[in-house]
Amino acid sequence: MSLLIEYPLWFLLFCFLNGAAFSFGLYYRRRNTSENFIVLAGLVLLRFLSVSLITFLLLFAGCGSLQDSPKSFVGSSTRVLEAGRSDSIYQVYPSDMPRCFDAVVQIAAKNHYYIFSQDQARGLVVLLNIPGCVDTTEVGVFLTELPAGEGIRVELSSRSTPAKRAVAKVLFSELKERLSK
Repeated sequence: MSLLIEYPLWFLLFCFLNGAAFSFGLYYRRRNTSENFIVLAGLVLLRFLSVSLITFLLLFAGCGSLQDSPKSFVGSSTRVLEAGRSDSIYQVYPSDMPRCFDAVVQIAAKNHYYIFSQDQARGLVVLLNIPGCVDTTEVGVFLTELPAGEGIRVELSSRSTPAKRAVAKVLFSELKERLSK
């Protein structure tokens, strides 16, 4: 497991400095008391770590990504899938959005893919449990309406090329059958 953040080193430094300044401010007055030094040092360290972590989490979320942050914290953000759309596999089908979206969901259920997330308004379905791949490998299915009624563009995006190809083989062939009728 790796932790990737989009912020520069100064952001982490700011969080640690904030924690240090807060801890120092609270415990500076108590430096000459007769309290046990080890206990006092432990409290300073605990306060430093907790304030640094709280600062990091509050600033890491930001206003624009507040909705996506809890998902990225547990490792299920769609941001990576959306960024990988430039390398996606796609097909265009003569259909409308509701019919195509329903067909994608039905095909995924029929093939025992786990539908982790679905949002018809955004034209997004996230699939897991792809046979032959790690169970947590995500494949994003993006549906985009083309202008002038040209149809629906169905894109598959994933970090895993084998997972993307496996889903493409099944999904595209079944969509072709269903939507050509």
